[in-house]
Amino acid sequence: MSYKRDPITDAETLKTLRISPSSINTYRKCPRRWFHEYILALQGPQTIALVRGNVVHYVLEEMFKQRFVPTGEAFRPHMMNKAQKLFDKKWNEDVPSLNLPKEEHDINYEESKYMIERFFKRFCDNVQDGIKARRYENETQGYYFTRPAFKELWIDDQFKLQFSDKWKSEKIAKEDREKLEDSLNVGGFIDSVQKDFDGNQMLIDYKTSNKYQNVLSDDYVLQLAIYAYLWQKQTGKLPTFVAINYLKYDETFYIMVTPSLIKDAIDKIKAMRNEIVEKKLEICEYPAKFSKLCDYCPFQKECGILETECAK
Repeated sequence: MSYKRDPITDAETLKTLRISPSSINTYRKCPRRWFHEYILALQGPQTIALVRGNVVHYVLEEMFKQRFVPTGEAFRPHMMNKAQKLFDKKWNEDVPSLNLPKEEHDINYEESKYMIERFFKRFCDNVQDGIKARRYENETQGYYFTRPAFKELWIDDQFKLQFSDKWKSEKIAKEDREKLEDSLNVGGFIDSVQKDFDGNQMLIDYKTSNKYQNVLSDDYVLQLAIYAYLWQKQTGKLPTFVAINYLKYDETFYIMVTPSLIKDAIDKIKAMRNEIVEKKLEICEYPAKFSKLCDYCPFQKECGILETECAK
């Protein structure tokens, strides 16, 4: 296996390790997998699930960077055709290296294409519904008012973002950025920041997996709660809602943000920090939690060998 970066070998570095919603959820599901990924910094193999997620997110981001879109009958064909071209281009760049069997490739291609089509069909419907309701004068105005305010925004609780410079903020030298107080050293990417017609701020995370639940799982709720915490740290205000959008099923599940939701996220972050600081930097200190998820873990082989060693 390859390495994402140098492994962590001392306790002081571990104390300053930045964690993300995904790393926290990995730790809660299986401390040993977390050790492989974030302490040893092992890079698992690329999978079609990861790659197609990146492809779909790329298309959504690029589609909302357009400076001009046509009005009238040309609007919908323009949006659908451009999305398809962006999707095919990125798919053909990123997927062939996986050497998938043809059947698996075709299934994933069609599923991913369908996600894109459904998303932008609904987007176009929303724009044209707004025109009928006289919220917008035409499709160009509707596009600008309906598209997300940000595209995959990096946000953390250490330094103040320069919101006037939305996508350039990470290029600003740290010494020139305002440091935030009481940092938990947490950060992550928010897929989409939106406002509805009532001015409610919404943070939305897009999911491209086949997994679908009628209620949000605990790990999704925690992920969204951490995003809400980060947004509050940056803006001083709570977002009204956080949400998961299952792109394959065109379903969005919303959670109203409350102070108790934020407190629960902060408590879980602190609990994880306290646990890992108290442990020795030895893999047997991080027990495996065996479940059906083990079948999809890239470190399954290493874990089986370690289980015998740790039992001694």
